[in-house]
Amino acid sequence: MKIATFNIQNIFMRSEVLIFQDYGINRSSLTEELDQLLRQKERTPAHYDKMRLIASRLDLAQEINYIPRTNLIYSSHLNRQFSNKTLPDKSTINWKDAYGFSRRAIGIEAIENKARVIKEVNADILVLQEVESRMALLQFNDQYLQNISGEKYTNITYMPGNDSFGRGLGLLLKKGYEVESLRTYANINLNTSRKLFEKDFQEYRVMKPNGNRIIIFNAHFDEINIEDCDSKKIIKKQSKVTHNIFKNILLNETENVFLMGSLNAPRYSSSLANLLHDEEIKQVVKHSKFNVDFDRGIDAAYYSLGAFGKGVNLKQKDHILTSLSSYNRINSCGLNRKGVWPQKKSQWRTYKTIQNKNQSASKHPILWVIVDP
Repeated sequence: MKIATFNIQNIFMRSEVLIFQDYGINRSSLTEELDQLLRQKERTPAHYDKMRLIASRLDLAQEINYIPRTNLIYSSHLNRQFSNKTLPDKSTINWKDAYGFSRRAIGIEAIENKARVIKEVNADILVLQEVESRMALLQFNDQYLQNISGEKYTNITYMPGNDSFGRGLGLLLKKGYEVESLRTYANINLNTSRKLFEKDFQEYRVMKPNGNRIIIFNAHFDEINIEDCDSKKIIKKQSKVTHNIFKNILLNETENVFLMGSLNAPRYSSSLANLLHDEEIKQVVKHSKFNVDFDRGIDAAYYSLGAFGKGVNLKQKDHILTSLSSYNRINSCGLNRKGVWPQKKSQWRTYKTIQNKNQSASKHPILWVIVDP
């Protein structure tokens, strides 16, 4: 049985807000700065250079292969982008998120690379974060995920959670695996003004072909915001609640229990201490059979702060945790980052179809684990 987790960062459409976050752009502050320059009665050549720079950054979404929303029907540009691939039906697409920000279509190269890395890993159970809709997931499976033998995922599950920007959670199962039940913990309160899980924390009970049950938790914690001192406290609270739920399950189920997803902090983070310092809960990345394509050149001997490990200098935000019993039955496990564009000096092997960061499948790798019966 092979299980994988992947933060896909949307399939066909992504909110402008998230695009600007992905590329380090604070649109509101840039817009305010541009307005101030426009209100000046006198402007120097340096001011004009600054205005051009701001304008180019505000227009970055178009440069990074996202297509701007022009109206509520598909433009000829959009149709050309997808060429002979079938587009998501326009009736299923919401071109604005819950806050009224535009959504932009993801470029065809990035979509194909998302599918490419999923098909290469070829998991029996695929756990996804940041999926915009069930219809997108169904169409992605139908159009892109068929492997060489013609096999696709036969059981598709999606729940949106609390997020307003199209970052729901998904579960894809191969033939023979069936969802027995699913549960969301989206209604747990942090305080009177917000829910604990800004996205969601979900529990799936899946029946394997041999009749045995597997329990999977799909987690998507808050991102750490260095400008917000409360963000680490929130992740710590999410970790504590998640740990309690996981431990309660282990009272009755010691085999085939997994917790995976984007916890958005490295394994040494104090925010995740409840989960990661429990001797009954094991981290797959620490397993002796953990397999990964190491960095090349001088980075092979380097260990950057917050990375997965020495020679694996990709910031760790994603995890697979499991019960001690399942950990002892791991046959193989690893990380596939061929769909991630290397940042700065770090270098690793990527698909030839990725020539720049605009074509990357995601900023997240796929983590996977194979467990013996």
